[in-house]
Amino acid sequence: MASREYEIVLFGATGYTGKYTAEHITTNLPTDLKWAVAGRSHQKLQSLVEELKPLNPDRLQPGIEVAQLETAELYALARKTQLLISTVGPYYKYGTAVVDACANCGTHYLDVTGESPWVKEIIEKYHDVAKKNHAILIPQTGIESAPADLLTWALVSHIRQTLDRPTRRVTLTVHDMKAAPSGGTLATVLGLFDRYSAKEVADSMKPHAMDAVMNGVGKGQQRGLGARRRKGWVERVFGVRTVPGLGTLTTSLQVSTAEFRLHDFCNPSLKSPIDRLSTREKRRKEEKEGEKGTHTPIHPPYHYSPSPSPSPYNAATNKPPTPRAAQTRQ
Repeated sequence: MASREYEIVLFGATGYTGKYTAEHITTNLPTDLKWAVAGRSHQKLQSLVEELKPLNPDRLQPGIEVAQLETAELYALARKTQLLISTVGPYYKYGTAVVDACANCGTHYLDVTGESPWVKEIIEKYHDVAKKNHAILIPQTGIESAPADLLTWALVSHIRQTLDRPTRRVTLTVHDMKAAPSGGTLATVLGLFDRYSAKEVADSMKPHAMDAVMNGVGKGQQRGLGARRRKGWVERVFGVRTVPGLGTLTTSLQVSTAEFRLHDFCNPSLKSPIDRLSTREKRRKEEKEGEKGTHTPIHPPYHYSPSPSPSPYNAATNKPPTPRAAQTRQ
């Protein structure tokens, strides 16, 4: 793939989203990047290139590639580049042929769709062929998905680096989005239900609906989350396990599985960010409840034993204990 003419081809560069993408590439990516703008009209593409020049005169100017939404032309375009970015929508109408070309030509692919039923469809259809040809296909990199993906990646990476543990699930909620849909986006939403049934739309929204591994997409794959950590007999029987950076975690019949205790807020062994965060959040909660005259205990998911030995600190005074020689006998 390194011998291909371009590193990036932007397909649909003269459209609404395509122009923003072209401007971002021009102003932010390395000036020696070999890239091209692609679309159906040479004249419109040439005008776009002229508009981009003043934004960064020192960079290599993009090539111009004319391609219709025909199989042969899309295959030829895909073979010229390492990565193809498609901004041509609605994707359920115009995107499948582009994905087909990239998957079969071993070309990496990005798009900005929000059409979940279509994404589920192409995963089921092209996962095997893309894997066979070493093509990485990443749909939905737009505003609906990129913040969640990037936050999840950052969180999982942090937990892996600091605690040396995998992350099974991340749940994110969007409270406010300061953005307005384009005309093309509105047309896509309205047309989506003409192509897909309500059930297909609902199925595409379910958790893990687009997870090729979870759903067993591909030859010879098993349904499930892959290899899981095997529990030792102590954990299976008593619910006790030790996690580096967290200490000893327990769930038992004596303590609700939803109960979380920090035995000693003054324990100097509480060094991890999770320890400090848990302590801070609980104190904040207690202060708020104290203002209301009530107190409600916090119930996160684990009974927590930060250290097998008791703290040398006195929890009431936040001071070390008096040395035995200095204690007075009663």
